[in-house]
Amino acid sequence: MMHNPQTQDSARRPDVIAVHSVDHIVFTVPDIAPAQAFYDAFGLDVKTSGQQLDLYTHGHPHCWMSVIANGQPKALQYLSFGIFAQDVDAFQTRITSLGLGCGPHPLAHTAGLWLRTPEGTPIQLVVADKVSPSSKTPASPTRPEARRDASAP
Repeated sequence: MMHNPQTQDSARRPDVIAVHSVDHIVFTVPDIAPAQAFYDAFGLDVKTSGQQLDLYTHGHPHCWMSVIANGQPKALQYLSFGIFAQDVDAFQTRITSLGLGCGPHPLAHTAGLWLRTPEGTPIQLVVADKVSPSSKTPASPTRPEARRDASAP
């Protein structure tokens, strides 16, 4: 996803170098058909391309997850997080200084910065639009008190 400085920079917290969003998650599964049936039933907008499913929420252009059939047991392949363009150099410096860098995952379709968690999970940092909320959702109003009689409204 491309970064739009006009709409995104205002969401950046000054003097904070941090990811701003989950960009996408990539899993592999033994067979694509059961995965497609599950995610369809789960209510996601499933787009199919060969042995790959791309998962969206209905009405939203962002792909949150890709599921790829590879004949092997289900496995998390990598996580991708969105960062702001002006933070790339600082993240690269941090990754290098901590010795966390690694090469890109073979299933990745986009460039970015790559590192591994202590458990070995590949992580991608990619310049992307912020898709996470910028503030907490307001608390839901309290529900009206239930009527005490049995009549319908």
